[in-house]
Amino acid sequence: MKRLIPLIILAIVCLPGNAQDWYDALRYSQTYAGGTARSTAMGGAFGALGGDFYSVSQNPAGLGVYRSAEITLTPELYYNKSTSRYLGTETEDYKYNFNLNNFGYVASFNKNEKGFIGWSIAFGFNRLNNYHSNIIIEGENTESSLGDLFVSSANYGDGNGPVDPIDLRPFDEGLFYDSWVMDFDTITGSYYLNENIRNTDGTIGNIQRNTLERSGRMNEWVFAAGFNYGHFLYFGATVAIVPFRFEERSNFTELSSASGTNYSFNYYEKLRVSGTGISGKFGIIAKPVSLLRLGVAFHTPVVYSINEVYEANMTSSFVNGIVYPLQIDEYGNEYVMYDASQDYQIVTPYKLIGSAAVTLGNFMIISADCEYIDYTSMRLRKGGDGYDFYEENQGIKEIYRKTINLKAGAEFRLDILYFRGGFDYYGSPYQKDEINFDAHHYMYSAGIGFREKNFILDFAWNYKMFDERYILYNLEGRRPYTTNLDSKISRFMLTLGYKF
Repeated sequence: MKRLIPLIILAIVCLPGNAQDWYDALRYSQTYAGGTARSTAMGGAFGALGGDFYSVSQNPAGLGVYRSAEITLTPELYYNKSTSRYLGTETEDYKYNFNLNNFGYVASFNKNEKGFIGWSIAFGFNRLNNYHSNIIIEGENTESSLGDLFVSSANYGDGNGPVDPIDLRPFDEGLFYDSWVMDFDTITGSYYLNENIRNTDGTIGNIQRNTLERSGRMNEWVFAAGFNYGHFLYFGATVAIVPFRFEERSNFTELSSASGTNYSFNYYEKLRVSGTGISGKFGIIAKPVSLLRLGVAFHTPVVYSINEVYEANMTSSFVNGIVYPLQIDEYGNEYVMYDASQDYQIVTPYKLIGSAAVTLGNFMIISADCEYIDYTSMRLRKGGDGYDFYEENQGIKEIYRKTINLKAGAEFRLDILYFRGGFDYYGSPYQKDEINFDAHHYMYSAGIGFREKNFILDFAWNYKMFDERYILYNLEGRRPYTTNLDSKISRFMLTLGYKF
């Protein structure tokens, strides 16, 4: 069935993995420690602790620990530095973003000192993900052109031979055909790369540059309640509404670098995705002895309703100096930008969290969380054009795997000052035979807090680093043209809070 958005082609050209659909599901299923500066400085390991607004996103039983009302606000400075290595060339770029990472209000109602002690309710949001980044991938390719990808695709068709020019996919093959990067030989009945791209001896030489500008965020608005029974058993629940927005602009530029050729083309794509999901979270914290706390939490899958808009355009210039702008629709009519939209659903995996914390009097806390996530359970549902996503969901089962995330943190108190540190490990969601099988994420954090009577002032620094292999394109019978992407993200946040 013809799709409104050619997600698979997008993946081949622009994204890591095997298909845009599969990577979409993963992008909106992976979340990271956010919330207050205190919880971030301790690596988000709050599943057995409570007493912090981040509890509503990790283990809502932590709300039962509250004994007074509280309001918190956490602004954040975000910095993402990306380094690409492609065909022997290393390129760097970066992006800043200032945002609000947390806002929370907790009201506490305490009745007794024995039995049912009391309960607390909470409202607010925590940021779960930040998609901002700028990436530049550049290198000299003496083996192939991006045009070879679509020549091969047009000649292969659906497996029955070359596609008729009027039936070429408008987003990619059609753009490359109409901009003269590839042409059709009516005698042989096949497509070929424009002769101006190759040297007279059949070799090729070009500079390829792919610039990616990404933006967006995922927030979690929460309504939660937690209960305290006898100061040794706490339980709670959260209803979470999760809106997100993601946008990616991609410019793939190719220009000649060898003598005897003089050409260039620019292939532009824009992807805009927005959606809202809903989920539930349930948790229990037990304190069998005064120094030990144990927690268990369960997060239901998030069901996202998503709207996706894709746009594409292209220009080319050859030895004669003529520039061929492409502003057409699928019927060949002039159009400012070709675009299409689609509505569908993504169902994320459930999450099971086990936690433990040791409290040594009033001067030290050590805590750890272990999260279990089965990424093979992600699903795409209800395509707006009636598409059933069967192949994509089968691909999810083959590409992804079950994994664990580990979080650990500590806090040391010295009078009114609190010193904190944390470490997180996020396991790779890919199977061992996938190109990104070792795409683990590591996070380090540290912070300091000041608490005097009713006033809270906490500062945190969080540093995340990860590597991934990003496929620009993949030609049949050849190695994939892959770049190594090295990302380093620093976050600086300040929480202001007041207890009353």
